[in-house]
Amino acid sequence: MKTKIMRTEDIHFDKSLYPRVKPDWLTTYKYSQSMRAGNKFPPIQVTNLDSKWVIIDGVHRHGAYTRNKVEHIEVEDLEIKDRDQAYMEAIKRNSTHGRVFTSFERVQIIVRLESMNVDLGEISKIVGMPLESMKKFKVSRITHTITGEEIVLKSAVRHMAGVEVSEEFYDVQKTISGHREQLRLLDMIIKMLKEGMFDLKNEKIVDKIEELRTAIPVPV
Repeated sequence: MKTKIMRTEDIHFDKSLYPRVKPDWLTTYKYSQSMRAGNKFPPIQVTNLDSKWVIIDGVHRHGAYTRNKVEHIEVEDLEIKDRDQAYMEAIKRNSTHGRVFTSFERVQIIVRLESMNVDLGEISKIVGMPLESMKKFKVSRITHTITGEEIVLKSAVRHMAGVEVSEEFYDVQKTISGHREQLRLLDMIIKMLKEGMFDLKNEKIVDKIEELRTAIPVPV
């Protein structure tokens, strides 16, 4: 293992190489507290891409060091020069520790690797799923826009698999949570309507209520 000491601020988080939806702030906080207690952590894995040092594995450790204002840390230089290879390495290393990938993250990984022309058999090994199961799993969590762009569905809207959606769907999906959050929002709207809490003298509010009414699908 080839390690060296680097300035923490010279190491960067590249979202395009991170196989998860986003870093978990709670994990970063727990690591920072553990470090303050004197516990040692393994070196962060990095590589230099386009004259920039980026993290391959160790996003939460790096965040913890930054939180604790540690100026220099030990890193392992993986010496990867290809961006696609760096992404694949990040997947492999993230899959061997920490929390398991969510269904959403798995499908995102499958779609990304397919776009990189990675062999399907190799992809099934990387995501830890039998090939046929992986194919069915992807179909159950994918939709597409009118222009043919594939969109990975969150669990709360997986019922829309295979349904053609608008170009705005991707941005809307980013704002939603699970079924529990959807039910909470619907309950709040219903209660406000029943209690007359909306200002029906406000034209913008009236227009939005009408928009909501027309947007509700009529059962066939």
